[in-house]
Amino acid sequence: WTPTQTGEFPVTVVVTEPFGQRTAEETVIITVTQVPTSLELTLNSAAIFQNGHLTAKGKLTSYPQQPAGLKELPIQLQITAPDGSITTQEVTTIASGEYHSTQLPAFTQTGQYQLQAQFANDDRLAASQSEPQTVLVSALAGHALLVQGRDAKGNGQEAYGKSLNRVYQKLINRGFIDDNID
Repeated sequence: WTPTQTGEFPVTVVVTEPFGQRTAEETVIITVTQVPTSLELTLNSAAIFQNGHLTAKGKLTSYPQQPAGLKELPIQLQITAPDGSITTQEVTTIASGEYHSTQLPAFTQTGQYQLQAQFANDDRLAASQSEPQTVLVSALAGHALLVQGRDAKGNGQEAYGKSLNRVYQKLINRGFIDDNID
């Protein structure tokens, strides 16, 4: 018997002697509960600039692992803004229980946001939620002045240029806008 729903199920066990002269029976109650789960949430950064992007990923795990896998289960990402307003986004898991979102709503306010993942439950898996994660959103960084170096004879300009390009790209990735980098 493989249970397909939760609840209490009476089962009567009957034992009969080989010659059928004596019979004994006992009724037992089997309680079927949802499989416990846990939910993880990881953010790619603890701080971003206003209107910046954030990636959230995590994993739903069941104890014990489910032979059918954890594919296409809904995970709610709850985002609480500094003013207390709440936005939710739904993502779905892949067979391993992992989920990933790069399309989180814009972080338009400065201050501390809180993100938490939640799994509601289904007919076989219990509900769970992740530990809350925080991200600090701040205004744009301001201005940056990049100076390309070279030695006294003018050598090394190409190597310094490569370094300068790496620094420039890091500044762009951190939320600087092109007009504010000189």
